[in-house]
Amino acid sequence: MVCSAPGKLILTGEHSVVYGEPALIGAISLRTRVLARRHRDATISVSSLQLGGCREETADSLHQFLEKAELALRDFEERGELRQLERLRRDPYVVAKIALGEVFDVLGKASGGLRIRIDSKLPVGSGLGSSASVASAVIGTIGRLYDRRWNLDRVNALVYQTEKIMHGRPSGGDNTAVVYGGILRFRKIGRRFSFRRIGLAKGLLPKIILVDSGRPTETTGEMVEGVKVKSQKSKVKSIIRKMGKISRAFIHDYRNGEFSVNLIQDNERLLEELGVVGTRARAMVRAIERLGGVAKISGAGGIREGSGILIAYHHNVIKLRNFLVKKGWKPFPVRLGVEGIRCQA
Repeated sequence: MVCSAPGKLILTGEHSVVYGEPALIGAISLRTRVLARRHRDATISVSSLQLGGCREETADSLHQFLEKAELALRDFEERGELRQLERLRRDPYVVAKIALGEVFDVLGKASGGLRIRIDSKLPVGSGLGSSASVASAVIGTIGRLYDRRWNLDRVNALVYQTEKIMHGRPSGGDNTAVVYGGILRFRKIGRRFSFRRIGLAKGLLPKIILVDSGRPTETTGEMVEGVKVKSQKSKVKSIIRKMGKISRAFIHDYRNGEFSVNLIQDNERLLEELGVVGTRARAMVRAIERLGGVAKISGAGGIREGSGILIAYHHNVIKLRNFLVKKGWKPFPVRLGVEGIRCQA
């Protein structure tokens, strides 16, 4: 069984989406592919082309790892204690192990062995939803291997659980965009998700280029918690409300065939005010603005070093690409609004 899942890009609504404001999120053409085969022995072997090496697990070891992760998550939710979660996340195979534990916990089908191979084209920790993509592809593959009635709603619920262990307080937007695909207006209302697919406006989004400002040293969870600590201050509350207003206006314009570059710039300034954009990323944004374009982070950001992937836009895409190359900032184009999880036997 083979399943693949896309990454994601937040066009507008980073951080504010955690507090009930809307976001516009799209599935992108960089994907994670997972191949799984049954095997005669009881070993569950997991390998990754990007991480290298191979992990040998059993049903019991995965169950124990998941139990430990769930206890650490409870400790975080009840006391705000991140250390146990951070310790678990040091394992490079943590996403795959949690995802496998989640799916076997539901299906109860861990008898016999498996050979699982993961190939992800998404950079880790850069704001493109790599953990949600890997978890979705793993859960989708194993679920379909054991249960042909496995559906997207079940996958999304389990991927969200994995995302909570990975990031602490995720909005649910990453997993929803990755599982269902397309371009979504997403909002988290309490513990529930509300999302609606929005048609792709032809001729607008292909002009977006992604450029890497560097991998953040902070985790997504640390960045989200950093904002939460300040979230009761009136200034931060005001920033979050303004970001929500920008998201609503951007979504409205987008539905009417307009890609509002001024709102992209306004969103970036508010993210900088929020304190989630580092010096290097800000310098890159200003350089693109001096060229006549706009840019913003797409994800949780980062302060000490890189801030992850930037969305860059210019009405002359060739001029922008040449500028980025000259600067030594490798640009990479992506298609937005692609299919979510897809599987084949």
